[in-house]
Amino acid sequence: MVVRFGSNSCSLDRRGGVSRPVVVTWLAALLIAFALPAQAAWDHYVSSAANGPPDPDITAIAQGRRGEIAVGTARGPSIFDGDRWQNLGGRIETNIKSLFQDSRGVWWISAATTGLWQVDGDSVHNRRDIPELPNSQLTVLLEDDRGDVWVGMPDRLVRYRRASDTWEVIPPQAMGLTGLANFSVHALFEDDRHRLWVGTPEGVTVADSSRSGWIPYTSANSALARDSVFAFGEDRDGGIWAGAYGGWAYRLPPAGTDWQQFSAQDGVPPTGNIRSIVRDSTGGMWFATFVTIGPDTAPANHLARYNGRTFRPVSGPGGAALFGEIEALLVDDPGNLW
Repeated sequence: MVVRFGSNSCSLDRRGGVSRPVVVTWLAALLIAFALPAQAAWDHYVSSAANGPPDPDITAIAQGRRGEIAVGTARGPSIFDGDRWQNLGGRIETNIKSLFQDSRGVWWISAATTGLWQVDGDSVHNRRDIPELPNSQLTVLLEDDRGDVWVGMPDRLVRYRRASDTWEVIPPQAMGLTGLANFSVHALFEDDRHRLWVGTPEGVTVADSSRSGWIPYTSANSALARDSVFAFGEDRDGGIWAGAYGGWAYRLPPAGTDWQQFSAQDGVPPTGNIRSIVRDSTGGMWFATFVTIGPDTAPANHLARYNGRTFRPVSGPGGAALFGEIEALLVDDPGNLW
């Protein structure tokens, strides 16, 4: 079932946007919607298969071209059109790692055990015919401004060139990462200057807008104290943020050559890996961490907002710690935060 707490209503319009400013964060067993600082009320949803996504474990979130909100769950993808939830792709019933709708309206979905899926209307294809994707271990998907699609995997980065309808493998050496003991693509991000950022267990590498050159950043040649990077974001000044293992956040200024470090002492969520970074409509940066919850895990706020000067933790109803395995955040087209 879905339960809402708070006096204000919270519903999606036909374009998929929320009717008032609201932040919605998907936890392992809950869907929680809470107001921006200007609002006082909370909306609290408990997800269930009867009236919600097929599974409460939300692993990915994206917005479609018509504004609908799509989520990936442990039992497949689902779309909320403003009125009801519908399964996306029908028979894709497995843990979803990443999903997005491309510029032509096709949904790309990576599933933990069955690899890449493409959903175009009623047409559903499991793309096991692509030699460059030899196994099902796809970690993250991204479409860039050219319409090319990038696929992250545990041992490689793969690019689909839309213009030539071809696939190519980009090994770590081609990205300026050599001598690595461990390589996997954790995060992909394209900034406003159309540079492509890749997060790995051993640092960050970035391709210029022409995709002809790469610059690596690791603990050996930069201020990245924790190499394992799981998320990227960009602030309104053009600074690039990277979220890393252990609750570390880094910012590369627009004209800078090295990263600034932020930790729990600065107000960054103190535990877990920073899994998602988004910018809201007022320029604030939101940071969410993922922590595996155990019986001895101490409650802590796992969501914080940076206003350009300080990090402030986001608390739950009554000031309680917002505590959970936060997998993803999203800013939709109307400027709402999910």
